[in-house]
Amino acid sequence: VVVVVVVLFLLLPSFLFFLLPFSVCCFRSVAMNAVRSLFVRSSVPALRAARFTATNADVKAPADYMKPYNKTNTRRSGIVARKLGMMQTFSSWGVRVPLTVFQLEDLQVIGHKTPQTDGYRALVLGSTSVKPSKVKKPVLGQFAKNDVDPKRTMTEFKVTEDSMLPIGTNINCCHFVPGQYVDVQGVTIGKGFQGGMKRHGFKGMPASHGQTKTHRRVGGLGGGQDPGRVWPGKKMPGRMGGKKKYQLNLQVYQIDTRNDLIFITGSVPGARNSVVKIRDSFFKSPSESLPIPTLPIQALPNGIIQVPSSSHDPFNVTPSS
Repeated sequence: VVVVVVVLFLLLPSFLFFLLPFSVCCFRSVAMNAVRSLFVRSSVPALRAARFTATNADVKAPADYMKPYNKTNTRRSGIVARKLGMMQTFSSWGVRVPLTVFQLEDLQVIGHKTPQTDGYRALVLGSTSVKPSKVKKPVLGQFAKNDVDPKRTMTEFKVTEDSMLPIGTNINCCHFVPGQYVDVQGVTIGKGFQGGMKRHGFKGMPASHGQTKTHRRVGGLGGGQDPGRVWPGKKMPGRMGGKKKYQLNLQVYQIDTRNDLIFITGSVPGARNSVVKIRDSFFKSPSESLPIPTLPIQALPNGIIQVPSSSHDPFNVTPSS
């Protein structure tokens, strides 16, 4: 017993020497979190957006939110969603329908742009709530000023006066009606530096008949002594992808109010898990009414709401007598 006590007495200073830096780091981390919490007034709960969400008693019937849509006089806000990937389904006629799935992540109005202060009217939307420690202090002060949760993604949508929403309002998949058409903006998948055949679809040189290491080259650039230069805009090898692109006139096939999902027909630009913008179609206005400015998710039942089935037979099959 005496030997054990002596050994512990000799090892205790060394143990404390190695434990001291770890204790200092833990204390520093706790102190920084406390200071950051005081900076944001320690009043930003995890889901403060619930305070702005209408209760079931305040929610009206869906028809009360629907108004005639005229793109000349009305401009609704778009949404920011995350692209989950693609899938397929079959219509009631047995036609295969390719779908792209999007999910809304804590989408909320976090600010306003007014003609008096900014020269234009717009809504500032934020998506995907994050910890205050993940946001820079100047931006964190803006969230604290508007009394909303910090967001990872922020964007603006120009709107008309009748489509303005209060700060803190949640926007969900009910913002779009199944059957209407939308425009989707995303950043295409980056392919890096590519040649003319992959980037522009060139045919390339012959595979034989005397060709030497020129099978995939673009060929002549077309310039001689006159003009003596390469014309601007000539299709040549270069960086491919990684650009902002629009996919227009895509139909909203169905929405899932339980998981806040939107299913849109066709493919859209962007990689899986990328963030895209979705807005009302500019060239294909809806023939029916739309929820203006938006529709609370409590106004619809939980589940999948699909576009009405068409009465037109796509196969045009007439039974023979």
